[in-house]
Amino acid sequence: RIEQLALRIIESLVQKTGKPECDQSVEKARKVQAYIDGALTEPINLQDVAIELGMSVSKLQRVFKQAFGITVISYLRRQRLLLAYQLLRYDGQSISQVASTVQYKSNSNFSIAFKRELGVSPTEI
Repeated sequence: RIEQLALRIIESLVQKTGKPECDQSVEKARKVQAYIDGALTEPINLQDVAIELGMSVSKLQRVFKQAFGITVISYLRRQRLLLAYQLLRYDGQSISQVASTVQYKSNSNFSIAFKRELGVSPTEI
């Protein structure tokens, strides 16, 4: 009987305090995602993103990973490489142009990341 009462109290506390925090975290993570998606061709610094969105870098990284199951940096890399794929495939830009557009300073690093993330090299597009 006491265990059941304790369980109900705990469930009530989780419902009252856990859900809004979760919703707020997901909303913050979505704001981070939107910021990144809008700046794929710009240099992005996590400190600047955190300041812009009013949170610490560690909180930014934590809420993003909890919401999406991927780190902010991994998401940024993936989104930039998907954009690079589109630019190579549909815009006919050169590899060096695309690498520069998606903020890679080295064509070699770009090609390695592209192949690792997408499974094909940029020259195969």
